[in-house]
Amino acid sequence: MAKKVLEQHDRYAEWTIYASALGAVLKLGSLFLLRENKIFEILVFLVLGFAAYSVSEAGHYGSQLVYIEGVGPQGEYLESEGHGH
Repeated sequence: MAKKVLEQHDRYAEWTIYASALGAVLKLGSLFLLRENKIFEILVFLVLGFAAYSVSEAGHYGSQLVYIEGVGPQGEYLESEGHGH
């Protein structure tokens, strides 16, 4: 069960990174290229909202790993190659 939870945690962590990077690029574009474009600002808001959602889900699964599954915060007690953070 811990490996399944770790996979979910890693998936949401990756989505957080990608959505945050995309949101930052879009916001920079809106600051310098498309000033006061409401539709573009809504797009930035939605992307950054998804980043916030995915970081909360990654945190949820991370805490489930530690407190419910008994995996240490550095991946201790998890028999998996290369997944220790």
